[in-house]
Amino acid sequence: MDESLDAQALRRLAEDVFRERPGPVPPDPGTLSEPEIRALVHELRVHQIELEMQNDELRRTQGHLDASRARYFDLYDLAPVGYCTLSAGGLILEANLAAAHLLGEPRATLLGQAVTRFILKADQDIYYMHRKKFLTAPGPHACELRMAGKDGREFWVQLTATDVPSAFRDPGEARAEAPSRLVLSDITDMKRAEADRTALATQLHQARKLETLGVMAAGVSRDFYNLLSAIMCNASTGSLVAEGNADLMRFFGAIETSALRATELVRQLLAYAGKAKWTLEEVDVGIVANEIGHTLTHSLPANLILECDLADRVPFWNGDSTQIYQVLMNLVMNAFEAFPEGAAGRIILRTRAERITAPLTGPGLWILPPVPGRYVMVEVADTGQGMAPDLLYHAFEPFYTTKSTGRGLGLAAVHGILSSHGCALWVLSEPGRGTSFRIYLPAMVREREPGGEILWSWRGQGLILVVDGHKGGRTSARQLAQRFGFTVLEARGGLEAVETFQQRRGELALVLLDRDLQGTSARDAFRRMQELDSSVPVVFTGAHDGRDLGPQAWRPPETLWKPYRPAEFQGALHRALKLSPRA
Repeated sequence: MDESLDAQALRRLAEDVFRERPGPVPPDPGTLSEPEIRALVHELRVHQIELEMQNDELRRTQGHLDASRARYFDLYDLAPVGYCTLSAGGLILEANLAAAHLLGEPRATLLGQAVTRFILKADQDIYYMHRKKFLTAPGPHACELRMAGKDGREFWVQLTATDVPSAFRDPGEARAEAPSRLVLSDITDMKRAEADRTALATQLHQARKLETLGVMAAGVSRDFYNLLSAIMCNASTGSLVAEGNADLMRFFGAIETSALRATELVRQLLAYAGKAKWTLEEVDVGIVANEIGHTLTHSLPANLILECDLADRVPFWNGDSTQIYQVLMNLVMNAFEAFPEGAAGRIILRTRAERITAPLTGPGLWILPPVPGRYVMVEVADTGQGMAPDLLYHAFEPFYTTKSTGRGLGLAAVHGILSSHGCALWVLSEPGRGTSFRIYLPAMVREREPGGEILWSWRGQGLILVVDGHKGGRTSARQLAQRFGFTVLEARGGLEAVETFQQRRGELALVLLDRDLQGTSARDAFRRMQELDSSVPVVFTGAHDGRDLGPQAWRPPETLWKPYRPAEFQGALHRALKLSPRA
């Protein structure tokens, strides 16, 4: 029906044209002879065939045009990158669908708009420099900058500018006045990947520094601990000898305090490196937090308020109470130092029982990410100056500080302690709005069992074998053992210890065995002693250097960590002898 109407309309149009352009008058068919009529009919039929052939050719040409148009649509409009044609003044003359989708506007509304309208103001200088370079030198020129669509979404693009071929330009048109082509490639994912790679490289750099410091700390800790053990032992013994002489007792007390501070520094080095050993116990974190709050509430300046928002009951945590005390104390003291001198503000110490079922998202930075499970959450927040995001990455490096002088290991030790205990750490900080640290301690399933008390007035008797490769370690152990009523034999190495044990095992009440023996290892010596007589209790001594003695399946039955105080020494011997088969 449509074709018939088109044919009729075409017929009428042809008749109108014929009337407007009269040609020679055709002869009257009645005057034509038969041969002339046949010739005329033949000519009309041939002309009709020619017209049909031309019509077929036009249809084929139209099909080719439709196919070319479809290919153009596929290649240009549906391209994975945006294509724009810009005027010399930077206005959009043409744009494909990809460019319209990228910029968040219909293609029709893009035409006539300046491309700079979609470029972030902070990056427009990049575009102008790129445009200047393009006009100065022919050839493709590329740059990377940020753009924003109509919906406000920001994204990264690579802009590549090229000349329009001369065949498509007006004759005599100067290059600077001619349109140009612009390719917009979305590189947002690539930029995110680069940022992730940078973050991973930063973490790897941090891990390498941590590993280097760990090796150094482990190497020096043993010698330091042996020296500090001797200092502390002599200072304690001196205090007893000087009892009644206040000046001498203050002198020996100062020596012992200095030794304890030196011990703490080495432990912080090991904690930062994740090499520290700890005593696992069931810790009520609420009690630790309450102790810190009680200690600091009355010692902070009047302009600062410490608020304790502690839950009535939180699960127990299996860890080292001394180290978690150090972590919380470091965080609270950091919060205190976040305020300028004389400035008023609040510090909040908060505990909660929380359950994490899926990875948490949102503001803040996970320094140590959590895994799903039950946690004891402890938060230390302040209303102080806060930190810029780039400072958060440096804040956990050793000896890093924004103050005029360094303050030690600080947050680096916090990071090491929490990492070695399998805890999580989250930080949120904004300049002028304060900082919040949240630590997540894996909660225990069962309740804490009551434990026994050490009778510090206890004294022992019998023969003790002290095995230590360091002279200071043997001397300290001998003096303390004799002080608590024991007789002492000494051995410098594992082989000598085994030989002495074999000869005197019937007389021995206990063996004090250092973990860091040279030659025959402490583990081998312990195993051979157990084979000879397993009823003799063995107490290990050692430094917090993070090294293990063997496979995970083997653990020393009792370890007395250096440097130890007389009470710790006495308690370790008391427990070992109390549990001995000979008791």
